[in-house]
Amino acid sequence: DSITDLTPKGDIIRHKFMGSLRRHYERMAQTPHNIVAIGDAMCSLNPAFAQGISGVALEVKAMQEVIATHAAGHIAATDLPKRIYKALSNVIDVPWDISRDECFKYAETTGNRSVLYLPQTWIKDRIMESQDPEVLNQFFRVIHLVESPLALAKPGFLTKAFFTRKTQTSSSTHDMTRDAPVNNV
Repeated sequence: DSITDLTPKGDIIRHKFMGSLRRHYERMAQTPHNIVAIGDAMCSLNPAFAQGISGVALEVKAMQEVIATHAAGHIAATDLPKRIYKALSNVIDVPWDISRDECFKYAETTGNRSVLYLPQTWIKDRIMESQDPEVLNQFFRVIHLVESPLALAKPGFLTKAFFTRKTQTSSSTHDMTRDAPVNNV
């Protein structure tokens, strides 16, 4: 109701995402002075996976930790940019791998697949087929960068994920509100 009386300011246009791009500043022999690239300047992810803002927040946290270590006298000023970029690269590894692997499910995706692509994709697909709300909640916490992917290796998690399957139900008898509880994260 709150938007029914509003008038669009222009035509609706489709966003065209050209592709994910990752820049490895941590591999540079020399880095620019007094500037650090973060966010999309370092790694632009497919926006369909909604990891960009969470990724940047984690990058800022990692950068703060490196700067705090420098302020405590444990890192020389000349090493600071390299250390920051290494920390940022480690943070970006997780959303980059998740986004990249999902994009490779589409034939038109080009680039280098990880050697772990097939087993990881198979595992992720089995998890998504789970009927267990705890399994799905844990998986989404990882996908949305709230927890490390190592959280999926907890004892019993994969067993529960692999052996709790969705069952085929008629849409007339299926109540979507009872599938999984909504948890505030």
